[in-house]
Amino acid sequence: MRSLFIALLIAFPAVVFAQTNYQPGYIVHNSGDTVKGFINYQEWRYSPSAVAFKVNLSDAIPQQISPGMVKGFGIPGGERYASFIGPMTINRNIFPDIPSRLDTTRRPASIFMKQLTTGDHLTLYLYTDVGKNKFFIAEKQGPVSELRYYEYYGPAHTDEVTDNLFRGQLNLYIYKYNNGDEKLLAAMADVKYEAQDLEDAVNRLNSVVVNGKTERTDRDHPKSKIRFFAGAGVSPITNSYTYSGTSITTSNNVTSVNTVSGESISHSVMLNLDGGVDFMINPDIQQFIFRAELSVATFGEHAQQPATTDFAAFNFSYTGIYVSVVPQLIYNVYNTNKFKVYIDGGFGLHAVSYSNGGGNYSISNGYGTGFYVPVQAGVVINKKFEISVQYSGFTSAATYSTVTVSNKVSANIGIKYLFN
Repeated sequence: MRSLFIALLIAFPAVVFAQTNYQPGYIVHNSGDTVKGFINYQEWRYSPSAVAFKVNLSDAIPQQISPGMVKGFGIPGGERYASFIGPMTINRNIFPDIPSRLDTTRRPASIFMKQLTTGDHLTLYLYTDVGKNKFFIAEKQGPVSELRYYEYYGPAHTDEVTDNLFRGQLNLYIYKYNNGDEKLLAAMADVKYEAQDLEDAVNRLNSVVVNGKTERTDRDHPKSKIRFFAGAGVSPITNSYTYSGTSITTSNNVTSVNTVSGESISHSVMLNLDGGVDFMINPDIQQFIFRAELSVATFGEHAQQPATTDFAAFNFSYTGIYVSVVPQLIYNVYNTNKFKVYIDGGFGLHAVSYSNGGGNYSISNGYGTGFYVPVQAGVVINKKFEISVQYSGFTSAATYSTVTVSNKVSANIGIKYLFN
């Protein structure tokens, strides 16, 4: 098992640098024609300047698609991107990296914008780059316009100034599509130049009244970035029993009392149940995942040692329960819809409780806490089933009279079900 784990770790770096993630997708040509194929779909930190596209997955060389070549591209059930070619503001607008004066400069741009939400009237887009987020809006079958927002330092370079011109742009749509609804106009006064605020605002602008109730007409239903899981596992345990005593010897009428010790080893297994939640940066790609896991395990053993010249016989049984909380970071080094291979690192905090099960010794201390660093590798099949191998180096101990018990857990084999 350890050899398999080491082999996976050795193989992972080569996989990381060679990784692509071609998913079924499509591009829309400027003529309006849609071509289905496969897109190298990545967890882009910033809006992509180009994407790799294959008509057939077996194609050796992909096409590099830039904004000027297409109207957009998308992944069915995933993200959609639209092309924009036209003037765009260049100002940085993410605090604290903002300019020291108002900069309204606009320059020609050719970019891909991510679609955030859409409806019967309006569609909202986002373009991200270093130090800036730019939002765009378009009416149905209409041109795309940038929502204007400027953030900069005042003369003293300590006061932050914002020009929220985008609120006025949104108000114009309220008069056009919502009959100048006063509640909506009042709500726009508090809208921030942030994705969630603007999504909510555009969704309200896309609302219609049906039987006296307001219903949203947006057709996008983003996937949740939160996923729950539950699973079980098994771990081999090495149980070490260290015992000590005294040996009394007499030689030449001189009595000597000596301390002697011994150790015996046995092996057993530990069973665990675990569950928790995953937080994903992009649920469509699932490249990086932060995991918070709670695990409860139980183990037990019957220990015995026959009497020797120096030691009395001991005979006892015990059970142990440990609870651990493990925050960790998962990286899918090989990442497709059907199959993923990941590595995982984090740290664990655990509490262990022992209880006596019988025998001629009783427990004297049966509770402890500790810290350990788990390293894990595994696979995910069809986004539902996860199989993993973990190395933890977890150790716990308890004392039974003159016998000290140490339980060492090196590895764990687990399976989980992912509630997507």
